[in-house]
Order: sequence, then C-alpha cells, then structure tokens
Amino acid sequence: MVERPKFVGASVSELLADLKSPEPYTRQQAKRVLAEHDGGEVAAALAAFLPTLDAADPLIERHKLEALWAYEGIDKVETKLLAELLGSKDGRVRAAAVRTLSHWHDQLPEGREWLAKSVADETPRVRLEAIRALADYPSIESFHLALSALDKPRDRFIDYALWLTTKDLQSVMATGGRGRVAEVAGKEAGVRFAGDRVQGCAQAAAGGVGHGKPFGGGPGGGDGIHREQRRARGLGSRL
Repeated sequence: MVERPKFVGASVSELLADLKSPEPYTRQQAKRVLAEHDGGEVAAALAAFLPTLDAADPLIERHKLEALWAYEGIDKVETKLLAELLGSKDGRVRAAAVRTLSHWHDQLPEGREWLAKSVADETPRVRLEAIRALADYPSIESFHLALSALDKPRDRFIDYALWLTTKDLQSVMATGGRGRVAEVAGKEAGVRFAGDRVQGCAQAAAGGVGHGKPFGGGPGGGDGIHREQRRARGLGSRL
C-alpha cells in the first residue's frame, strides 16, 4: 500500500516535487494545497521549477500540464506554457490545455484565434473541447468556428457539444446570425445545422420556446441529455 503523503506543513518546493508523483491522488492534493499558498510565491516557484524538468523524461509534458493546472489554481495566466501545451504532439495534452484556455477566457482575448486551430485538430477530444470553449467567446465568428467542426468526422459527443455551444450562443445568433447563416462553411449540412439553431433562437426571442427546453430538439431529451452532457465533458478529463 502506498503511504499517504504529508501535505500539512509542506513547503512550496516539496509540493511542486509532488506534482511529479506517479499517484494521481498525490498530484491532485498537492495542487489543492498549493492553491492555498501565496500566489506570488507559488508563481515564482513554478517559474523556477519548469526549467529543472528533464527534457528526456517521457513524462515531461504531464509534469508541465500539472504545472499549468497549478498556475490555474492560483489564477495566474501563463500564456507561454499554455501555448506550448496547445501545440503538444499528444492529443490528450492538447485537449487538457484547451480546457484550461476556456477557464482563462476572460483573461485571454486572443483565445478564439487559438481555438480556430484546435477546432480543426486531428484528435476528436481536442475538437470537442474547442467547440465548447468557443461558447466562452460569444460572437458570430465563434459560432462559425464551432460549425467548422462539421468538416471533420463526428460522433454523438461532438454533435452534442455543437448543440450545446450553439445553444449557449443563442443571444448572439438571435441578434445577428439570421442573415449570415449562408456564410457558414458553405456546406449543406453546416447551413442546415446553423439554420435550425438560428430558427430556434428566433422563436425563443419571440417567446415561442418553453423554459429549459432544447432548441431544435437536441440529440435527446430529459435525463438522457444530462447523461450525454456528462459523457461529452468527460472526454476532456485530465490525464
């Protein structure tokens, strides 16, 4: 049995060392305790910790991802590290980085430009995360970018993510989307998907859709929708 680490009274440097532990529990609890420390002290320690990572370590990107989450815990946006992990060769790392980008959206106005690349990623999990993250940048452009995922292979999880995002962008679509649907991707499927959502938003603005009901019917109903939502978000779970 693995001995439970002692976090009480641990120094910041000791907690950072715990981020490299093979035990998920240890890494998670270390980040929770780090978040309770002074943010400036933790940020400075993280800046010193990252250069010490061995480039030959096969787990180096996981260690950097743990550092990124530690920055997130103290609400310190670290764009250089985020950009590096968004460009990782590992799709799981890219997906996790997109999730963090979405959490920092109010501090990263350039985030939508980064998501434009992620929404076309070769890994479905990355595309799913990017589709949902675009909802945090409400605009017609985000709506178009989300629907560009229709150009890639899809499954029910990605379709549901698209439905959620277009639903989240309903106010933008209702006020400015009706006349621009034909500009979306130029594909019949994309135009049809967009048109259904714009029509639903127009009905909602006119009071034609009941409270809490999905626009356009969605991919399911009742508890099934909530199960699909949990599954869709679960695809972007941390490593």
